Amino acid sequence: MRKGDNVNGVYELKKYLSYLGYLNDNRHSNDQNQEHKNIFDDSLEIALRRYQEFYGLKTTGFLDASTITNMLQPRCGVPDLFTNPNKNPPFHTISHYSLLPGNPKWYWKNLSYSFDRNVNRAARVPLQRAFKEWESVTPFKFYYIKNISLADIQISFERGDHGDGYPFRGTIDVVAHTFPPPDGRVHFDVHQNWSLAR
Repeated sequence: MRKGDNVNGVYELKKYLSYLGYLNDNRHSNDQNQEHKNIFDDSLEIALRRYQEFYGLKTTGFLDASTITNMLQPRCGVPDLFTNPNKNPPFHTISHYSLLPGNPKWYWKNLSYSFDRNVNRAARVPLQRAFKEWESVTPFKFYYIKNISLADIQISFERGDHGDGYPFRGTIDVVAHTFPPPDGRVHFDVHQNWSLAR
């Protein structure tokens, strides 16, 4: 897929790159013309080049196999680039996406976890099961403590702007986020349809 193409799915690609901070043109989100939404235009080509450069891919400006493969990889929900909306045109100020920048790590093997009071009992069971699963494939051991302020891992359900700089939007593209060691906060979006089944 390249500039000039009019293909179903281009609109979703624009939304994805816009959310990650690569596409500054928000006209596509308000455009009611479905035909225009799926046109691979100049702004999308530039956004793809930025994305490819950021991830060390071949900078082609079109949607090639290596770019698609990279986009399908699991990732955190934090945008790669943040823009300054007060500048015209907006510009990227800094990259914020990395898998644990600075390589922070837990230096101890026994980690405590706790739940905020807003985590109901039914939700705690599958989370405790998850800790058991992690124990089976990592060198870590997890144990529960009541006092959340003393826990290494602090689990809560949050809504909207909850004070950490990463508000939930109630959409399915970001359903949770966490902070690297030694912070340990784990936030789930309360507005998602969470399943308690195993």
